[in-house]
Amino acid sequence: MKAVLLTITLSLFTLLLSNANNNSTISIDADACDVQHNLTTAETSFEIQKVSPNPAINFVQIDFTSTATNIQVEVFDLTGALVHTLQTATQKGYNSETVNIDHLARGIYFIGIRTADSQVMSRFIKR
Repeated sequence: MKAVLLTITLSLFTLLLSNANNNSTISIDADACDVQHNLTTAETSFEIQKVSPNPAINFVQIDFTSTATNIQVEVFDLTGALVHTLQTATQKGYNSETVNIDHLARGIYFIGIRTADSQVMSRFIKR
């Protein structure tokens, strides 16, 4: 069972998802559009370094470190609908993946990295 704790202050959100297998913390600085996110499990470790440009027009680049070798990049709209997916092989350590978002409408989106047992997410704005 996952426990969810949501703490909202004037300009900073913190969402904590946790269970016996993993811990995940998302911090979003609304003023700077900066998201920092970490996830660690026994099998997989992720850290999203950067999503840029943010706001974006045609593409976003997601820079991350990972111990996984195969990931799926997913983009969700604010309703939670999956609007784009990309399967890719990665190396252990630092990775960078460019995602074409030209077909998406203007708005706020969440971009996630998923493996068979883990997922991390970040936010970006499409102009």
